[in-house]
Amino acid sequence: MSKRQNFMLSPHFSYEEMTRSDWAERHGEENTPDELQLAGMINLCWKLGEPLREVFGPIHVNSGFRSQAVNEGVHGAGNSRAW
Repeated sequence: MSKRQNFMLSPHFSYEEMTRSDWAERHGEENTPDELQLAGMINLCWKLGEPLREVFGPIHVNSGFRSQAVNEGVHGAGNSRAW
């Protein structure tokens, strides 16, 4: 699945929003989830994102998904969940 494709993961959260990474774009790194990770992202959007939005209104997602390479590049937590 290409990063350039965009579709909705839930009514208010898009694939592009959840996978966008300034670091990945600057460094030419892919930030593309595999099928299991994509399923986890969809579940997260429906089970957490949508209920939060109902309570608090629109929310901004800064880092919805990071590939292992992107996570290492931004010095993210080594135990980040990879679905």
